[in-house]
Amino acid sequence: IELLHSLGAVPYISLMGISAGVDRILSLVAYSPVSLNGVPIRFPHLVSICGNFHQVIYWKASKKLSSCQTRIIISHHVNDKLCKWRDVKGFWEWLSKKYNTKIYKQLNLMERING
Repeated sequence: IELLHSLGAVPYISLMGISAGVDRILSLVAYSPVSLNGVPIRFPHLVSICGNFHQVIYWKASKKLSSCQTRIIISHHVNDKLCKWRDVKGFWEWLSKKYNTKIYKQLNLMERING
């Protein structure tokens, strides 16, 4: 590990969560240290599948996601009764515009036809 650190290796952590697991991975991002033994931690990819929306966790994680230039993939069903797409969509769109973050969305077929 010391050799990798001396060569400037950066810890990359890609994350994927489903439903409440999205909150968990965003909590990891939000409350993780900025560095590991002085080496910055990066989150190159995040996959959110039917993620729930807890505003505080999302807002806190947003700064790290943007500073890491994280590519975000969202898969959500617009008729999800537990995790409303309206709330989830609003946050990801805000993040995309504010920080110029690359966000890839995959929604159910009905939204693509109607939207």
